[in-house]
Amino acid sequence: MPAGTHDGNLRTVTESTLEVSLDGSVTTDTVVKNQKDVQSVALKFSTGNDPITVDQVKLTGYIDGDAGGMTGDWDGQDADASNTRLKDVVQNVRLVNDGSVLAVGTVQASGAKNVATDGTVTFSGMNWDLLSNSSEVTEVWYDVSSSAYTGGTGEHVAFDIDNVSTDVDATNDEGDSVTPTPAGSVNGEPG
Repeated sequence: MPAGTHDGNLRTVTESTLEVSLDGSVTTDTVVKNQKDVQSVALKFSTGNDPITVDQVKLTGYIDGDAGGMTGDWDGQDADASNTRLKDVVQNVRLVNDGSVLAVGTVQASGAKNVATDGTVTFSGMNWDLLSNSSEVTEVWYDVSSSAYTGGTGEHVAFDIDNVSTDVDATNDEGDSVTPTPAGSVNGEPG
């Protein structure tokens, strides 16, 4: 029997982490109606000490139908008199990772367009595996509708994740739910 105490190796116990941030690889641009593969925003997903599987991402889209100023609450529909809806300008919203389509937004009951009336786009059943201690960038791509550009001054559109902690569903390799950070938005409502 040992004559004294024996200390074991210390272990640090933490929770799995997933941080979502804005990546600067996509910049502001001017596009035209019927244009395909428009890159809107790039999002970086960074893991901690565990592999993470991202199951669902919900984006919120914004539109300023007369390009007269990005102010006010204009999720999905312009707040000014034009009442232009994002779903009529932007279609086929998808997440692209390394040039390959990672997920396509859920098709709405109204037909092929995947932007809901409130401007949201949901990507479900993604099963996107991220390695531990790594970062992956996914870009939001969309096609511009043939009915876009309804006014004489153009339309501004943008996407963000409104609340990362509730709009991104993820699990670790043990199947435990992971609450992504930050608790607020990534990119934010334009204004």
